[in-house]
Amino acid sequence: NCKIMNEYITGLNYLKGLFESNSNVKTIIHGVTENIDLDKSNEYPLVNIFCTSFNPRLGDEEAVGTVAFRYTISILTNRIESNTPFTDKWLKSDNEIANYNTTIGIALQFFSDADLINDENIDIIEINEPEIGTLMLTNLLDGCIFDCVITVPNQTGC
Repeated sequence: NCKIMNEYITGLNYLKGLFESNSNVKTIIHGVTENIDLDKSNEYPLVNIFCTSFNPRLGDEEAVGTVAFRYTISILTNRIESNTPFTDKWLKSDNEIANYNTTIGIALQFFSDADLINDENIDIIEINEPEIGTLMLTNLLDGCIFDCVITVPNQTGC
């Protein structure tokens, strides 16, 4: 009999939990990036977690017994244009600066929390440099996008 533990769900729930602890995050979803803003009931800021690959062994001795998952994480919020004419050429008539401030703040909190020890023995072993997203997708979302790699203990075996 094979013992099956779902490392995929464990890793996904771990990342979700890190974002749930941030009171600025209103919606957490997972799936393909192109579908992020199709649900009209989404509240912003929104975090999308999408697993792009996995590796059952990383090749170094410390990694044996773990599964590495690579995720693309998008932290986005909606651009709101004001109908009021603007006189301030710096702030304009939208919330662009506030959007970047909020989403980058959420990312910085995630990076800080990622270093904490957890009961699941999950490690975040890589976070790439975040990119800024501007007026993305159907709802013209602003924010930041980055990849991270986590390792989850491999509990599957026969």
